[in-house]
Amino acid sequence: MKSINSLKLLLVLISPLMLGVMGCNPYSQDDYEEKVVVQAYLVADQRYPEIKLSLSAPISEKYDFDMQSITGAFVRVEQLDVSGSVQHTMDYQMLTPGIYGPVDTLKTVQPLTRYRLKAQVQGKPEVTATTLVPDRFETVGLNNTRIKYQSTEQFEIDITLSSYPGRQNIYIFSIETLDPENAEFTPFYADVVDEKDRADFYLNSSGIVLEGNYEVDRIRNLLKIKLPWLGIAFYGPNRITANVIDDAMYDYIRTRDVQQGGSTLSPGEINNIKTNIVNGTGVFGSYAKSSVEIFVEQ
Repeated sequence: MKSINSLKLLLVLISPLMLGVMGCNPYSQDDYEEKVVVQAYLVADQRYPEIKLSLSAPISEKYDFDMQSITGAFVRVEQLDVSGSVQHTMDYQMLTPGIYGPVDTLKTVQPLTRYRLKAQVQGKPEVTATTLVPDRFETVGLNNTRIKYQSTEQFEIDITLSSYPGRQNIYIFSIETLDPENAEFTPFYADVVDEKDRADFYLNSSGIVLEGNYEVDRIRNLLKIKLPWLGIAFYGPNRITANVIDDAMYDYIRTRDVQQGGSTLSPGEINNIKTNIVNGTGVFGSYAKSSVEIFVEQ
């Protein structure tokens, strides 16, 4: 039942297998070029994240992060000013094979700020990527913290408007059960999901949603969201999170979804996944988020 967009953040946002075959237009296997794969997400007002580095795998082989992980890389993230000059540099160190963490674990990511990744891997050209972090926002209203499932009343959330230069905001909404071991499926999911697959639905995602799809209160500068019952997989306590994503994540997700089906492409036509990584592939992206907790009654 993967069509319900069950995704695990963050990796809600990226598939390890897809990383192994990134850019899978039909090509001769002789043309295969091993690439550095990057996975990193900066979150506004939160600490610098871990960065994952690995090597891609040929389409004929299974991608395995542990086997493909990169050791001994030199990694840093630069905070840039509006002119593109470096304001601050965050050095990274390897924590475990393929996973690198910031030396300063207290410094936070600033909203509406551009960051540049630089990674040097032995035998490879320098890998770079940039991301512009969306502006912060917050949840300021919730009509009710407890509502009976499929009541005529829905959960309605008001969030302040974020901003992103040059375009409207792009959202991904997620719903996470806070009691995964004891929670019971809501009726729809109980009918269509095998119990052995329940962990796939502890975190459900809306997929990409444009701001224009929601009611905007311009006077109070708020976005009004009604939570559809179909998105709620479990009774009990749940966390709803609104995520505003950057261009890098938007491009990756929409082009990935085309490859996974549901597009209008002709049979056999597959677009490359769009990545912002120079001399590599994957995602160096960013987002801002705000969460609220609710209780779904039986």
